[in-house]
Amino acid sequence: MSFHRITVIGYAGSEPDYQVTVTGKDYAYFPLYVNERHGNSERTYRYKIKTWNELSLIVKDHLAKGQLLVVEGTPSVEAWRDASGKPRAQLVVTAQTLRFLGAKPEVDEFDEEELAEAET
Repeated sequence: MSFHRITVIGYAGSEPDYQVTVTGKDYAYFPLYVNERHGNSERTYRYKIKTWNELSLIVKDHLAKGQLLVVEGTPSVEAWRDASGKPRAQLVVTAQTLRFLGAKPEVDEFDEEELAEAET
């Protein structure tokens, strides 16, 4: 028996992008930022969170930028080449469960420039 699962706790980097496939399946995705601290250094990881069906409807209706979440799901990596031919990759979690930790933020807790720097 094998088990391939990841749990991440972090902050939603934006409102979810909700869509419906041509076959009528609901899906949504959004960035999740996780800060890791070791001594005096800090590193931010960006995950692309994908949700499907009923979970995507919950995310669409209730998720706000800056909200703290616990996401459990299957990890993968999406790789591509950008317009200049440079190889790019991002960590992806296809969510099986998602838990909101606390209420929606009242103010924008993130600095857009810091988030953009974390994505590169």
